Amino acid sequence: MSSTHCSLFLLLLKLPPTAIHRLGTLQPKHWVGICLFLILSSIYLYGGDDVDPEDRSYSWIAGVCLATGAQLSGAVAKVLFKLYYKLKLRWNQIAINVIAYVCIILLNPVMGLAAYSFAAQSLLAPLSILNLVWNAVLASVVLGERLSKANMVAYVLICAGCCLSSYFGIHTHKDYTYDELMALFTLPLFKFFLFLELAVGAITSYMIYVGEKEYPPWIVRIAYGCLAGMLGGNQFLSKSLSEVISFALREDYNIILTPGALFLILGTVMVLISGLRMLQKGLKHYTAMSLVPIYQGFFTITMIASALVFFKEYEMFNKKMAQAYFFSLLLIFAGISQMQPPEMDDATDIRKDAMEKIV
Repeated sequence: MSSTHCSLFLLLLKLPPTAIHRLGTLQPKHWVGICLFLILSSIYLYGGDDVDPEDRSYSWIAGVCLATGAQLSGAVAKVLFKLYYKLKLRWNQIAINVIAYVCIILLNPVMGLAAYSFAAQSLLAPLSILNLVWNAVLASVVLGERLSKANMVAYVLICAGCCLSSYFGIHTHKDYTYDELMALFTLPLFKFFLFLELAVGAITSYMIYVGEKEYPPWIVRIAYGCLAGMLGGNQFLSKSLSEVISFALREDYNIILTPGALFLILGTVMVLISGLRMLQKGLKHYTAMSLVPIYQGFFTITMIASALVFFKEYEMFNKKMAQAYFFSLLLIFAGISQMQPPEMDDATDIRKDAMEKIV
């Protein structure tokens, strides 16, 4: 083999690690440009769904706006709860508490349920991750907390993924009758989904019960996040409840008092409480930055899976939509994987400064 061929071969071997190293040194502004390029390229190549213009509905935009607002109101409440302890005047504390509870008890659930009346669940599912972004932005503006560089990159990726998923998701919304919703609970695929959830729940519950005596801390942390996210992510109950309420308002108010509707109300409340309760237990042992992203990841996965299985939304995807939607989810989970505590970013900056001084 000639020297030219050997040099070319060695260059090809060095390309992957060199590219990975270069990606690690990119600044947030570079990631913004990359994400914008990927978004524009995807829109140009795929161009959204193939729905006939005459049948196209734009109610999904209202659903996306309501879901985004619900995540914003939840993040506002969390930041205000923390701001409460920094205020000195009692009247200011009372005002902050009132606003926070209005956001978390009234605005968040009302806007969340209303969103399901306008858009498909799989379209709204990725937007639940925006809670992390809103929380970070508000904490930076209101509380003066510092955003680490790694987290800035993570939030850019998450926002890019959410934009893509909203553009390439299902833009048609189907109204269900009470009988149609009850029939969905008998589908064989949904029964298999429930069995799979029970199996995963049993395994993660055992890992949590045994704890770090038999498993490494990172496995127990994932078990907490998985179980909490899986419990909270069964949002097909909230979507079904929203559809029942809509149907009752259109047809008959007495449907709200039927056993199926009461089961949906109870199930929606239990799913919310059980998921948050498990997350709260996990936060006793692990930091929020190490556990909450895992929780949000499994929450989103379960929410998407339950939508595809229960409402059979997979039937509404064409090949191009599915590819672009999957790519948007990869961007979101890539962003979650980049999240880290600010002190880790500070340590990275110190190491870089030390290396620059040595050089």
